[in-house]
Amino acid sequence: MYAMLRFYHTIQIQASIPSSVPLLPPPPPPSLPPPPTAINLTPLVGYPPDPRSLTLFNLYASQAASIAWPKAGQLNRRPVIVGLALKRTKIPSTREDIDDDDFVVSEDDRQTFNEIMYMLMDCLD
Repeated sequence: MYAMLRFYHTIQIQASIPSSVPLLPPPPPPSLPPPPTAINLTPLVGYPPDPRSLTLFNLYASQAASIAWPKAGQLNRRPVIVGLALKRTKIPSTREDIDDDDFVVSEDDRQTFNEIMYMLMDCLD
């Protein structure tokens, strides 16, 4: 019995444009879906160390679920379980009127959040 051999054709194509043609800017990244206002978050295991962390954990969980639900199909409303491990960071405060209880989101926090959510969107595609 002989094994059937398949041959694949490999080609390389170079794409170029004249330098006189302007390049279009890259499209903006897709926006994140807004979490539904009726979302219900239920802690299952563990607890955040402080109120600020609770807010961040809830934000991450609600956004991750909002990304996962449409990928599962329109009629699928099953609960989504999100496991999180966030590193606690000290917020450098240059203003004296900010307490430890005030909720401050740094630009690094925003960037990290967006990168994680876009990575999740890519993984679920």
